[in-house]
Amino acid sequence: MMNIMKAENIARDFYGAIDCRDWNKFEAIMVDKVNIAMKSPEREKKGIMTKQAISAMWQEQFAMIYDRTCHVIKNIESALKEDKVYVKTDIDSTHFLGDEKWTGIGTYIFIIQVVDDKYKITDLDYTLQIVTGDVALRDRMVALRKY
Repeated sequence: MMNIMKAENIARDFYGAIDCRDWNKFEAIMVDKVNIAMKSPEREKKGIMTKQAISAMWQEQFAMIYDRTCHVIKNIESALKEDKVYVKTDIDSTHFLGDEKWTGIGTYIFIIQVVDDKYKITDLDYTLQIVTGDVALRDRMVALRKY
């Protein structure tokens, strides 16, 4: 039987890996091909991506262009359905570049299953709801994106 606490820890590890720039750990908590959906004010992306492609995208868009990031989980809710745990997190993600910073406020929904005796993310759905702080910094960085 699935353990909800272990699944929630995978969600926590997702954010921790980004903030610590631990891309090996980031990829290790995902299956090889992940169903992904990302919604923000300027675009919507949906499909299946390899964990390596997701890692490259996160590095380029959300991590390496900034001096640091800090993800704060404000709320976490989980539900067990058959052989999957649905983990919903409300998150604040602050991105720093020198003295500038902006924060994205949104919701992630992870679907986590046991694959090869390990808890792994199979589905990832992110919705950016609000942007606060230095919106001009975010706009400059969005213009540089390749994905």
